[in-house]
Amino acid sequence: MALTFRTVEDAIREVAKGMSLTNGNGMTPYSNEGIGSLLASTHVLIRDEHEWGELISTYTRTLDGVLGRITQTIEGVPDWKRIRRIYLDSFQTPLPVLSSYTDPLTSTLLLGYLPLPVSEDLQPPTAGRYLVQFYPVTNTGQVLFQIEQDFDFGNPDTVVPIDFWLHVWGACMQWAADDGASPAQEAKFTKLFNKRMMQVNARENSRPSFQQPNQLQPNDWWEQDAPYA
Repeated sequence: MALTFRTVEDAIREVAKGMSLTNGNGMTPYSNEGIGSLLASTHVLIRDEHEWGELISTYTRTLDGVLGRITQTIEGVPDWKRIRRIYLDSFQTPLPVLSSYTDPLTSTLLLGYLPLPVSEDLQPPTAGRYLVQFYPVTNTGQVLFQIEQDFDFGNPDTVVPIDFWLHVWGACMQWAADDGASPAQEAKFTKLFNKRMMQVNARENSRPSFQQPNQLQPNDWWEQDAPYA
């Protein structure tokens, strides 16, 4: 039977094989939960190395025009820091996060958002969150959120994102470092992890992309008399 290399269950199996782990007499014991935790912490290292397109989910919401919030909360997002960008209606450039040194109440022209404190954003567990406060609060229309999604490494059926072997070798690297029994083994998986990280980054950066919003249709137009006509 062909082996698959996609899910968390597959990754746990490969980490156990890579570290020669077997639950039996005289063998180094392990748990799926323990290896899953290593895969999750490895994912954090990988996730913050780059902005990965496959991790970004989009959500379209409507502004209430009164409180500066969206009319429908967003579920499954732990906090506002997972937001990568927010776009207002047809604007080509993302809304800025307002500085804490500015007073958004002093000008209706100050366009952007501030994170909502958790104490102001507490909802029932299944109700989601508002995440941010928009200014000016009377803004109407739709906003599009681009948010970095979470992955459940406690679920054996979760498909490992970005790169399967990068997660496996990162988990092996951490296990070998914690175990300390074989410096050569730790060095091996550290080298594999770093090399694979370079390869995956290079592959991601080689994809064609368009990141020049100033070359698109502008947000605003002005008309004036030509001074030299």
